[in-house]
Amino acid sequence: MIPYEASIIIIISPNLDYLVYTNSLLFIKSGGDSRVAGVMLAGASLIIFLVGPWIVGYIPVMVVGSLIFHLGLGLVKVALWDTWGLVHPLEYLTITLIVVAMAGFGFVEGIFMGILLACVFFVVTNSLKEGVRYSCTGESAKSTVRRVYRQQKFLRQVGRQIYIFKLQGDMFFGTINKVEKEIQDVFSRRRWEVNPIQFLVLDFSLVRNVDFSAAEG
Repeated sequence: MIPYEASIIIIISPNLDYLVYTNSLLFIKSGGDSRVAGVMLAGASLIIFLVGPWIVGYIPVMVVGSLIFHLGLGLVKVALWDTWGLVHPLEYLTITLIVVAMAGFGFVEGIFMGILLACVFFVVTNSLKEGVRYSCTGESAKSTVRRVYRQQKFLRQVGRQIYIFKLQGDMFFGTINKVEKEIQDVFSRRRWEVNPIQFLVLDFSLVRNVDFSAAEG
């Protein structure tokens, strides 16, 4: 976990504002885990900003190149090696393709590739999940309210005419089709002739999100 004092460093210039994750990683690995270290880093950055970039010319090129090479290998290790076996295979494929896209085309292209693959990954993984947790008739899901004998007798008689679907997860275009098919199967001719359904109950208590296509369905 990244300490709150070691947040991602923002380098500000007159022409460009951008985030530098590698600088933050180097800051953390160098022991920057206190508020004093964060203040010292901010002060040093301010001094360099006021003095100007000419001071960077005094740093040997070999040192800068070695530092960038070291940080690059470290980030590749964190992205590809440390995540091996810890994430879903599709998610690991997403990480690999992002690294390849950034190395071959550019940073913006890699970010775009990551957003696109994340959407595909979400649809594929959630489509494999069952939208219906379980289904039963009113005979199984009995009321817990105490009722008079006449009402209890009536509920036993009409219990088979009540059908309940317990839904779960995210309801979107990838899962609503399965739910619709199961509901249609309940009202199919072969099942209707055996047990006609008069009341259909859809329980959304375990549903996290419902998109427009699922609500329309």
